[in-house]
Amino acid sequence: MWKIRCWYSYPKQLIFVNETSKSELDNARRYAWAKRGERAIVRAPFARGERVSILVACDVSGFVG
Repeated sequence: MWKIRCWYSYPKQLIFVNETSKSELDNARRYAWAKRGERAIVRAPFARGERVSILVACDVSGFVG
């Protein structure tokens, strides 16, 4: 805790950053179950869709922008 306390003096100095992304392939199943001796079939969309990325920053007052 001592190192964290020395790292900043006031909560107003902290900024929290989070990044996330979404594409059409995110909901595709990657694993499947099958009976012994049978092949597991997984159908996934073959899409080269657009990937959307979001970067958000927050401080004690709210969103930074």
